[in-house]
Amino acid sequence: MTVSPNLATHVLTLVAAVAGGFVFSLLHVPLAWAMGLPPSAVMLGMAPGGMPEMGVTAKALGVAVLLVLGFHLTRTLMCNFLLGPIHRGLVRLGLFRPHGSA
Repeated sequence: MTVSPNLATHVLTLVAAVAGGFVFSLLHVPLAWAMGLPPSAVMLGMAPGGMPEMGVTAKALGVAVLLVLGFHLTRTLMCNFLLGPIHRGLVRLGLFRPHGSA
């Protein structure tokens, strides 16, 4: 049985996403301890999801809403401002090929 390259790419993407989520779930406790913050707020701040949903979840759980939303805002801004330069740097170094190039 042969596996199509498209399926293999999707499987690798899924594995990377699950592994990344696992690593981030392990990082929230030491980060919270080092910064003196509640671990539940840091976990919600690092969790994927939209700002409105995480704000409502934080309010329902009695966690610092502004702290959770601050984490999400920081992550959103960093992604928006840093992904372009990182992508261009990877292309320049030859570590990444733009989609559609041979």
